[in-house]
Order: sequence, then structure tokens, then C-alpha cells
Amino acid sequence: MLALFDLALFHWTRQEDLCVGMSVANRNHPDVENLIGFFVNMLPIRCRLSADMEFDDLLALVIERTREALEHQDYPFDLMIQHINPARQANRQPLVNVMYTYQNFTDIHVDVVQGGVAPEESDPVVDWTGFEISFATSKFDLTLFVLEEAGTIRLTLEYDSGLFLEPTIRAHLQTIADFAGMVAGTQDQ
Repeated sequence: MLALFDLALFHWTRQEDLCVGMSVANRNHPDVENLIGFFVNMLPIRCRLSADMEFDDLLALVIERTREALEHQDYPFDLMIQHINPARQANRQPLVNVMYTYQNFTDIHVDVVQGGVAPEESDPVVDWTGFEISFATSKFDLTLFVLEEAGTIRLTLEYDSGLFLEPTIRAHLQTIADFAGMVAGTQDQ
């Protein structure tokens, strides 16, 4: 999906040098597995595309860049920014303005049946359902949320409404879906 997002960004902007931020959970050490808190880190994934690039080449490049970034996922993003010291603008994030987030979990709401036993039912005692989270403001120009649940993938494109109009974003999201359909179609052959 990140390769498809990069392809869509290239299609929309014609920029050949892209840097997309990717969030990682940063819980790969046993010492923090049972801690409560926010350990998410951002990894910049830089990708250089060209108009004549084949999708398989783009996919291999994105896999390689992502693997390289994941090898350094423990390095705090804010320290990276301090070290690079990019030129700052008050209305821009440093280094990345577009985010990609892949989520293969469901936030859950848990209801426990009182007494611990569901009367005359073989259903589990704990009932859970997912719930929607919506934000009032976009932290980045664009953020593609990819949520995998029940064998399907749901795409949500969060955007800065000061930069984009809703019809434009709907068209952009359709472009990503069209690219995904084209790739899936070529793999079936």
C-alpha cells in the first residue's frame, strides 16, 4: 500500500523525490511490552520515482527503503530533526508533510456480562466491537490510514482542509483504489 501511495503522490504532484512518514509502534523490546504509554515513532521513507519506472521496481525500492528505516526505528524522530536541522517554516512539519499509517488492529470496547456468565448462551463472556476515532484537525498535509480488518482493507485519507477540497481528496482516494485494482488485476493473470 505504501508503494501505491507513493505512486499516487507521484501521479498527483509529478515530484520525483518523495519523503513519506510512517509511524511504528516502537514496542520491539521486552522491557516496554507491559508499559502503558505512547511509544509511536515516525520513520521518514524516502523514495525516488520516475515516469518510466515499472511498478515492480517501485515496490522493490519501497520494500528496501522501509526495511532500512525499520532497522533504525528506535532512533527518536525529534533527535533526527535536531541532527539534520532542516530549514523551518511555522506552517510546515519538518522533513515530512505526508504520512502513511498501516493498522492491523482494532480498537476495542469491552463489555463484560455481569456475574461472569452469559445466561443460557454459549457465546463468550466478553463482547467487543471496534469504534471509530475521528480527529478535528489534520496534523499533516495528507495522512493515508490503511486499516486491515476481517480480510478487507479500508483506506481513509485525512487532509488539511486549508490545502485541499473534499472533491479533490475523494478523487485522490479513488486514484489509490484504482491503482490497487490494477496491481491486483495484474497479479491474477
